[in-house]
Amino acid sequence: MKGILRMEPEPAMEPEPAADVLREISQALVISCVRQQELAEEAATARRQCQEASAALEAALARERHITEILQRPLTLAIPEHAFPGLSVATLYEAALQEAQVGGDFFDAFALPRGRVALVIADASGKGLQAAARAIQVKEVLRAFAREYPHSPARVLSRLNDYVCDTKQFEEQPEEGFVTLTLAILDPVTGEASVVNAGAELPLLLRKDGQAEAVDIGGLPLGVERGELYPVTPWRLAPGDTLLLVTDGVTEARRGRGQSGEFLGFEGLERLAKGAASAPSLQAMAAQVVEGARAFRAGAFADDVCLLLARRL
Repeated sequence: MKGILRMEPEPAMEPEPAADVLREISQALVISCVRQQELAEEAATARRQCQEASAALEAALARERHITEILQRPLTLAIPEHAFPGLSVATLYEAALQEAQVGGDFFDAFALPRGRVALVIADASGKGLQAAARAIQVKEVLRAFAREYPHSPARVLSRLNDYVCDTKQFEEQPEEGFVTLTLAILDPVTGEASVVNAGAELPLLLRKDGQAEAVDIGGLPLGVERGELYPVTPWRLAPGDTLLLVTDGVTEARRGRGQSGEFLGFEGLERLAKGAASAPSLQAMAAQVVEGARAFRAGAFADDVCLLLARRL
């Protein structure tokens, strides 16, 4: 019929050659494999670098711990039991097994003019080299000041506190660095004694008859505020009486976790000291106190433990 348009069919698209499709797929697979290989090599390099950095860090920590332990040895060398006439002394130090670095705990006992004896226990805050270095400084400077002012432990501690404060300022040490310390000066002949305390655990007096009492005295830790004055508490050690000085690694031995955890505390320390009073020697008494604290905690100590016991003969 005339007038009727005839629609011509569109030419069919020629199919892409199969060889081209396969070539593109092959190229994509090659690129993917190369990229996967590159990623695997990058990951291996990153793992190797991480392992090398970890090994270097472990080696550095091991070196620091070794140096710190060497520095700390003079701070915790056992004092001979009969180093001072008329007095028996026992010391004990145990590092916390769970700590990566040793701390700044130390004890000391040394002779003063006119037969007096200085008894010291202290704990420099922090861990590692910095704490050990601070402890060494404090120990040596304390000896110098104590021999300069053997009749005034308050003056000794005030000067020592100013020294620690000045050292922190001039050597740009951390502001939180401080030292807790107890200094007792005792005359073994008369038993007359005086004690000063810079934020440390209270001294415990264990009488020969089994009674115990705390030497109630306090003061700011060394290095907190320059010009601090430290009160002195006089007391007397009768023959057979024992003075017990400890760092907080003992009293803060904790049983349980979280808010339900219970600290040994000063009362617990007093209980352990009374129970160990009949030990065959003063050193055995120190060991029994530590073992009692360990049993209370039911495991390794979380902080270093340091004790000094002195008994008048």
